[in-house]
Amino acid sequence: RWRQLCSPRWRVRTLVGCTFFSCQVIRYFAVGTFITQVMLALHLNGAYDGGLLYNFELVAGAIVGVLIVDRISRRSFLIGSFVITAVTALLLSLGHHLGAAELVMAFAIFAGVLSAASNLCYVYLPELFPTHLRASGIGLSVAASRIGSAVGTFLLPVVVAAYGVETALGACVVVLIVGALVSYIWAPETRNLTLAALDRPDWWRDEQTAAQLKDPLMRAAAWYFLRAKSGRGLPVDPVARFHLGNGARLERINGLGD
Repeated sequence: RWRQLCSPRWRVRTLVGCTFFSCQVIRYFAVGTFITQVMLALHLNGAYDGGLLYNFELVAGAIVGVLIVDRISRRSFLIGSFVITAVTALLLSLGHHLGAAELVMAFAIFAGVLSAASNLCYVYLPELFPTHLRASGIGLSVAASRIGSAVGTFLLPVVVAAYGVETALGACVVVLIVGALVSYIWAPETRNLTLAALDRPDWWRDEQTAAQLKDPLMRAAAWYFLRAKSGRGLPVDPVARFHLGNGARLERINGLGD
């Protein structure tokens, strides 16, 4: 499995998955874990109120993300989330030039978009890999993210103490820019690609396309053979009607069978 994930066919998707999840959790854990210190370092009065606003925006962002994750392209959602959070983090890093209201607003936008983009972890990551590599691909991405979050969580207070919160947020901006660039260059679009690919001639000759179509085709075939019924309550497929009617059962489906 690991060799396949690093093969020329799948290594770009492996890179995208690891980069996306790592950048996502680095900004999430690094800023979220030290929300009170960050708000105080930005000279905002009432760090408790700032933390409350931050958590409220996380909940609101998560709800908005659920509502839009299947309405816009995965790629646009991914790249846009990195760009917006990078811009707001840059504003936060220049906090001494902004008033308290502007800083709170920037932080609220950062938190909301960050939380909305977290929905992609449960949608986009599984779509990056075919069925036989999905568990290994997601596992590798999660492992990369844990390393990144541990480093980010450890380094943030050190950087804040030594160089100030603006420098720490500036480093966060760099991470987000890296995530945006990797996503812009290599992130594939995975929304609404599956059954539409059936219209392409010889689609089954492309291993990657065949892997993407395997799951929906298998589900559709199982439904057709076992659940699709005629007006008389018999299987619509004549072969299934004959064999299942004689006591046979469906053991396995060949996704590329004719």
